[in-house]
Amino acid sequence: MMKKNKIIYLSHSDIRFDSRILKEMQSAHDSGNLVQGIGINSREKFVKATEIEHLLISSISLFSRKLVFLPKSIRHFFSMCELTIKMGIFAMRTKPDLIHCNDTVVLPVAVIVKILAGAKLVYDAHELESKKNGVSRFLGFFILFTEKVLWHFVDGLIVVGPSIQRWYLENIGEKASVVVLNSPVIKKVLSNKTNYLREKFKIPDHSKIFIYIGLFTNGRGIDLTIDALNKTDASVSVVFLGYGEKANILEQLSAKHYNVHVHEAVPHDQVVSIAKSADFGLCLIENIS
Repeated sequence: MMKKNKIIYLSHSDIRFDSRILKEMQSAHDSGNLVQGIGINSREKFVKATEIEHLLISSISLFSRKLVFLPKSIRHFFSMCELTIKMGIFAMRTKPDLIHCNDTVVLPVAVIVKILAGAKLVYDAHELESKKNGVSRFLGFFILFTEKVLWHFVDGLIVVGPSIQRWYLENIGEKASVVVLNSPVIKKVLSNKTNYLREKFKIPDHSKIFIYIGLFTNGRGIDLTIDALNKTDASVSVVFLGYGEKANILEQLSAKHYNVHVHEAVPHDQVVSIAKSADFGLCLIENIS
């Protein structure tokens, strides 16, 4: 009987809501491998492990994130140390044959586990990591430095587009690589519209519903949406579905304005059914990365 490979997926995101990682895990699982995801819990409550579509996912809570009285840089340093220790312990328990590292933040711990477990390491760059949205010039330099220092330990590279693939191979070094597009899984979805959002948030029938889906962060047009909402007399409501650094701001706006609503993040297989209960979708990604 052929031995099943143990593959662990490491990420600093909450894997339960990361459709790209979930699709990759599902693909590996369907190919007969043993898979487990280890990510960071986006909720306050600690969640040891959950199962989504037969995929085992462990979510780590970081206590250091709650040290809000500390300067952001110091808090980030403590978070990185805590993440490396906790994720390293979780990962070593599985004794993996392959480590699928999904961002630069967890690349150092992935390298440590690779050395200790004698595993192969795949680096999955979800974007051009050192140039992505929200990365300062100093942080971009540090990310690029980390990638170059640890490049020797990477056995394979996955990227989201051919131009990013060329950039990595030309600027960091040759590596076995493949492009995996951020394409949705095609499923037949009933076209009939539902009233889920209207009923959940008690939105009047005459009010048009706009929905934003994704991370609550800068560069996604969230501020533009709120500004436009304040300037219109039309009967409209906006629903923000997701999570992120702007969650508290959106919750405060929702408490003040009857037509601003915040929906918690949901598993990716529920997104389409929720989205089709809106009238319009919002995708206002800004050209800043």
